[in-house]
Amino acid sequence: MENFETFTENIKNRILDFMPEEYQAASVEIKHVFKNNDEKRTGISIRKEGWMTAPVLYLETYYQMLREGNAETEVLGRLAKEYSENDHVVPQNTGELIPDFETAKERLWIKLAGKESNQKRLEGCIYKDVEGTDLVATFQLRVKLPGLNEGNISVDKQILEKWGCSVDSLYETVLANMASQMPAQISDLSSSLTGEKEIWKPEEVSCQAGRIYVLQNAGERYGASTLLYPGVLQTLAENSGADLFILPSSIHEVLVMKVNGAEAKELQRIVMEVNRAELKSEDILSNQVYCYNMETQSLSCATTKEETQELLEEFSVWGMSEEPIEQEQFEQEMER
Repeated sequence: MENFETFTENIKNRILDFMPEEYQAASVEIKHVFKNNDEKRTGISIRKEGWMTAPVLYLETYYQMLREGNAETEVLGRLAKEYSENDHVVPQNTGELIPDFETAKERLWIKLAGKESNQKRLEGCIYKDVEGTDLVATFQLRVKLPGLNEGNISVDKQILEKWGCSVDSLYETVLANMASQMPAQISDLSSSLTGEKEIWKPEEVSCQAGRIYVLQNAGERYGASTLLYPGVLQTLAENSGADLFILPSSIHEVLVMKVNGAEAKELQRIVMEVNRAELKSEDILSNQVYCYNMETQSLSCATTKEETQELLEEFSVWGMSEEPIEQEQFEQEMER
């Protein structure tokens, strides 16, 4: 069976034969897009003559169809059908997607990412380093596309210049809006696993020794950013009378526990094992464990660089499990 590279080239060369008549003068291009943790996706863009933009349809799932025994003509037919059914939702005046800042700030949110593991993806983005950690806060703008619920655009330098604000002011404004629109919520991990989840506000929780808590937002999506919400970690620490360990469960949530004799390195080992065995690469936030200091009101990495390197070498000997690929159908391609 042909490899993925050959499959991609064949799709590029043959797809127009399966597209409707109005596409016959279209230009076909293969796109390589970097997702979270620089996970590379390969997509196809079919731009009609005179169009400024076109959707990007990712090809990994269609290759899986081929591997499962479907004929290449069947795969091409499926791809062509799904592409032609959805290309009308892409607006041609992309500038209209970017509102003025007063309107946009209600649609902005922060997505946390690991800085070292996202070098490619961060090249075109505006971001802010999270002091004391290996994390950065990136900014996403929710946009409404005709025929679709929502799309997301990463805020870049051009958008920031249009708005006329600084990264710091953007960061403060977005965090304040997120805390209001998607407030932080906490649940007990053990009860969540048994299906008896009880949700509290941060001010209602005093972390108990030996118990682990899940911190996320009310939407339960990209909720790891709640650790940045003003006052959340300080309130938890003061209620608990102790510093806190923060374990990055995924980009959607973090785990919080009271510092009470636990070995930071062993906690980091657990984080790495979960990342390796349980999560898709695109959902991994970091291999680090963080400590929140109640007195200084600051975050820091809970282990040394040497300890982290020892664990990374240990896991490299074990090998990494094969991760499933999650299909993401269409992405708005911005060309400005």
